[in-house]
Amino acid sequence: LARDWSDITNEEGVEILRNIEGNFNHGFGGLNAIDEGYVLTVDNLLKMLSIQMRLRANLPVIIMGETGCGKSTLIRNLCAILGIPLHTMNVHGGMAEDDVLSWMKSKIKIAESISSQSKVIVFLDEINTCNCMGLFKEIVCDKKTFF
Repeated sequence: LARDWSDITNEEGVEILRNIEGNFNHGFGGLNAIDEGYVLTVDNLLKMLSIQMRLRANLPVIIMGETGCGKSTLIRNLCAILGIPLHTMNVHGGMAEDDVLSWMKSKIKIAESISSQSKVIVFLDEINTCNCMGLFKEIVCDKKTFF
């Protein structure tokens, strides 16, 4: 990774992300996986690398930023590049704890049904809009299972 980051291309960024993941099958994903018009800037690439390292260390990832700054797009493109299934829960104020638990239970079943070497990413979008913050903290940070 010792290089001049100012002149990195989308192709090189995709290759770095996939190589760090250990995904050397260059036929899958790649630039075709990136949303049309999405550019892997140095800033985006470093954020994606940071997310990868946290996931590898089994640490929770919290992405914060203003509305419309690209949090959802960043994680969607990262998962597309790496070929990792992404499951997004669009949280809103009308959700109850049972809704969250039911959704999580279905995603856990999906994760359990795939190879132990595969990954599934669960993205809880806009969790600050719900009255279940304590539940999200227990699921994400404390890794409690209610299932």
